[in-house]
Amino acid sequence: MRHSFTGRGRLAAALAGIAMLTAPFAAAAQDYPDDTIHIVVPWRAGGGYDTVARALAKPLETVSGQSVVVDNITGGAGNAGMLAVKQSRANGYTMLLNGSADITAPIVYREVPYALSDYICVGGVYQTPAWVIANSAKGFKSWGDYVEAAKAAPGTMTLGVTDLATPDSTLAEALVKKAGIDVRIIPFNGGAPLKKALLGNQVDAGVLIAPVMLEEIKNGDAVMLVSGGSLANINYEPLQAAETPAAYGLDIEIGSTRGIFLPKDVPAEIAAKAEELIGAAAKSDEFKEFGDNFGFAPIWMPGEEFCTFMQEEDAIYRSIQ
Repeated sequence: MRHSFTGRGRLAAALAGIAMLTAPFAAAAQDYPDDTIHIVVPWRAGGGYDTVARALAKPLETVSGQSVVVDNITGGAGNAGMLAVKQSRANGYTMLLNGSADITAPIVYREVPYALSDYICVGGVYQTPAWVIANSAKGFKSWGDYVEAAKAAPGTMTLGVTDLATPDSTLAEALVKKAGIDVRIIPFNGGAPLKKALLGNQVDAGVLIAPVMLEEIKNGDAVMLVSGGSLANINYEPLQAAETPAAYGLDIEIGSTRGIFLPKDVPAEIAAKAEELIGAAAKSDEFKEFGDNFGFAPIWMPGEEFCTFMQEEDAIYRSIQ
């Protein structure tokens, strides 16, 4: 007997086919995570972002039950690491840790091979301002001292930044422009080499994301000249009332929120589980202890809120171009 497909039969077959296609994804979401998680940091080892990533990896191992590996994929002012995550398998096992402004600032200031829409915001975990640091041997006590020295010797003073089109370079350029001074802004391709140059007294000052070099400030090897935002919440009282750009006629706040991202095509169920795990790690006693020691208490900004924050940050950078 010849059988024919009725409308109901075709619908049943189609639903069965969809079920077969989605079953592996459902199983993957249910089992996630059951393998090693990789956190990509698009900056060199030893810098502030790398330090935060490694501190977060420890409680993430505890809450996920899986090994967590931090991979430093550097190059192209952060582009290499950003692309590595964008092009990775969308299974939730490759994450990105980067600063919010380290993504939004390059999108605003130059052509980059990625967009905010290429990533899922999982959540923000650590938020601090940028600040200007100098070796104590320079004798500067404030940004005003640096400006005075620069005006006395036009074109000879140096100001290091981690890279161009970053929050720290934005703060550097805004301060220099407002002061009307002629200095050389030098990119160092990461916080670790800039920190080394500052400790070696190879640059007159440098802009980093707080709290990098807080220990050097505490022991007297370095001095903070001006902060890109309030330091009221830093756990070192002598800096809590530090000058901000407002003291020099600039109504801006520049900093960065370190957060976790996934490739945009990660299934929603897996992304939701990843957000739950990162949130638990960010709120853990272990990560809180790290924050207390590093300089600022951690935060937890859930994915949707983090994405909204980044969109607002993008608008701020466009307004100060």
